[in-house]
Amino acid sequence: ALHGLRAEAPVANRLLPGHSPDPFFAALAAQQEKFLGHWADEGAAPVRIAHLGRDPQGPDDLLALACENGENGEGNALAVPGTGEEPGRAPDPWWTEEAGGPDGDGILVWCLRLPGAVKKDLQLVRRGGELLLTVGPFHRIVPLEPALRRCTVSGAALTDGVLRVRFTPDPALWPRTG
Repeated sequence: ALHGLRAEAPVANRLLPGHSPDPFFAALAAQQEKFLGHWADEGAAPVRIAHLGRDPQGPDDLLALACENGENGEGNALAVPGTGEEPGRAPDPWWTEEAGGPDGDGILVWCLRLPGAVKKDLQLVRRGGELLLTVGPFHRIVPLEPALRRCTVSGAALTDGVLRVRFTPDPALWPRTG
């Protein structure tokens, strides 16, 4: 999401069977299911790929994994249904909206979906006409729209997987009217 690359679905590979009689493997399988549940809660239904018990060795193993994990054991689990969009880079994932409420005072809010991001891993720096975003080990420099360049950052919040940065108009940078 940070870089605007289209991700059709997360792939959860090396999944352990959930019915293992071994308590160690059963606990690991339960932990995997817990995280798969988190992904599903965020709206990203993962493609499940079972554990072979070893690393895949060549195209035959990969084909067997794909077919084994398809619908009802048939087909290709790695095939992603068409989205109707062209492959490649997605449109810019951010949008700008006006702050609601009676005391909005022209405040603009720049928004970006960051599913799975946590506040402690998020850094945000305004540098001239750019916003520098860091989420964990990932970085991106985002050019600001002209209206936002004439504003100062007045706050930010990460709520429900969406980063919202508030911009307050700077009177010294806006043209004077009548």
